[in-house]
Amino acid sequence: MRSATVQKRLGLVVSDAQFISQLAPTHGSSPGWLAGVVTIAFRASDAFVLIAAALLVSVIYLPSVYDQTGGMTVELRLYYYLLVFSALIVQANVFHFAGIYRFETLSNLSFQIGRCWMAVAILFLIILALLYLTRLSEIYSRGWMLLWFGIALGGVTVVRLTACPALRKFIDNGHFARRVAIIGNGKPAERLSSYLQDLQSNPIKVI
Repeated sequence: MRSATVQKRLGLVVSDAQFISQLAPTHGSSPGWLAGVVTIAFRASDAFVLIAAALLVSVIYLPSVYDQTGGMTVELRLYYYLLVFSALIVQANVFHFAGIYRFETLSNLSFQIGRCWMAVAILFLIILALLYLTRLSEIYSRGWMLLWFGIALGGVTVVRLTACPALRKFIDNGHFARRVAIIGNGKPAERLSSYLQDLQSNPIKVI
């Protein structure tokens, strides 16, 4: 169905089999595995930021809160560990459904920062709602929660400011593009070449 639509748009008069053969990437040129590695790296970096932010705030802030009441008990520490673990699960799902980990959006800096801010806000709203519904909100320090939110938001922003331009450069250099050979010449071939090179969701390099 898609091949027929593209053929009609480009004014091509070829069979489905011919069209598919023309779009087939050359042997060994598929960048799918590399795109998968990049996506996993983004997911891992976001998880690391969430954990690192929680640990940093715990080291800096929590002693000043609980030392006055005899320090943190083992049970209280377990509650904090459970909260961070739960946040990791929620974060992975919220970021995924926000479209943050789609490869075609990973190099779009403005999209990534905007969606990450939105997703982090949703993440912490969900966490607060869960704590309220389970009647555990009084266990946790509000200052710790606010600092965790702020540092996590700053962390994912820094990751995007660093990684997105670098990824964009790699994409522009053709490292993630599928190499495609067009069989034929003339205006239909030129239109097909222009169409393929304009694709954003699946970078293609015509050879």
